[in-house]
Amino acid sequence: MLKLITDTVYHDFTKAASGAARKCILDCLGVALAGVNQQPLKKLHRALSLCSTQSGQSPWGCKLQTDYTWSIFLNTQAASYFDLDDGHRLAQGHPGAVIIPLVIEEAVKTNKSYQAVQSAVIVGYQAAVEAAVIIRCNGGPRKGSSGWAVIGAVAALCHLHQLDVATTTNALGFSEYLAPQAPQDRSLAYPSDMKEGMAYAPLLALQCVALAKAGVTAMRPFIVDKQYQGKNQFFHIENTYFKQYACCRFAHPVIDSLASLIALYHFSFRDILRIRVFSFEKDALLSRTNITNSVEAMYSIPYAAAVWLVEKAVNPEHMLEHAFTNKVYLSLAEKISIEIEPEITARFPVECLARTEVLLRCGSVYTSALTTAKGDPSNAYRLDELIDKYKRLVFPVIGQVEGERLADAVLYGDSISAVKLYLS
Repeated sequence: MLKLITDTVYHDFTKAASGAARKCILDCLGVALAGVNQQPLKKLHRALSLCSTQSGQSPWGCKLQTDYTWSIFLNTQAASYFDLDDGHRLAQGHPGAVIIPLVIEEAVKTNKSYQAVQSAVIVGYQAAVEAAVIIRCNGGPRKGSSGWAVIGAVAALCHLHQLDVATTTNALGFSEYLAPQAPQDRSLAYPSDMKEGMAYAPLLALQCVALAKAGVTAMRPFIVDKQYQGKNQFFHIENTYFKQYACCRFAHPVIDSLASLIALYHFSFRDILRIRVFSFEKDALLSRTNITNSVEAMYSIPYAAAVWLVEKAVNPEHMLEHAFTNKVYLSLAEKISIEIEPEITARFPVECLARTEVLLRCGSVYTSALTTAKGDPSNAYRLDELIDKYKRLVFPVIGQVEGERLADAVLYGDSISAVKLYLS
């Protein structure tokens, strides 16, 4: 892993990996811009702009100014808040919203190339996913994304700034030791604006690198024992999944299985008497139907499924108070129950699967096939589908012209300054 971080350049990576990096960057910018002007983020922007000791840095798509580190915090919070950001099955969480905003801002600040940004993102995802696996194998509670993505963020920074082996080793050592405890199941059981602590992870990554650059030593990190395979290396970023619904990934195969049944049997949500969801054990943590805040709505499979059944979409606006108090959504959510199947649980986290059974008022019963969510590597979105998602989220915020220019700069350009320009 040290060789990957300290001794590779853009041209060492496969076209598949660099193409995946561009898609991940586009997706991250899209979901961040979609989140930034929603009320929960506006409130946070105002609060942090008032407590910033310095100003002059605006979060993406926002006019309020904060200091540099809080702007990165806000970019990550905007990208992750509505659960539309990318994820990785093996890691059981979300690397992109932690790594990408930090790498972009650091690259602009230090005049790095767009190729350097892409290679840093690839390295960051690689280290993050490997760190998640190492942490899980070492035992203890399942870690939320901040608990392992911070290690990927440090790896990305060390690669971007071309730090030497000793400094990189110490920075990674700090990140492993100081990483948030991030008890994921507790966070799912008690949802809050903290989410998975992701917005703090980039700030901690900056601190870890600063300590290492100052010559402070740290323990030898576990991750440096991972071997880089050179030209035979498979890059985890190629197995990133993408999301169309503003809710926890666990709800996506449920929604997609219901969509398959409606496509076959043409029933309406008004026809439904009961829905049984058969899924893996962790889904039981997302069975709530008493919704009191936006994050509880995102972490409720019955609520997300109910919204989709009515609207055929699950967008950020469906996670706000005017929506999660909607009696149509809530009454339909009450009809949805979750049952755990050991066979499905055994296939998690590599696969995120669900099967649904729908009982209609007329007495008809329809059962879906076992379904994996659209967007997983085995059922991936095409580039044009990801661009459609981006347009749906970004055009209402910065307009069609600027939105198309930003997408072109990300997907086909060679300048990170151009990308940053359209985010301002």
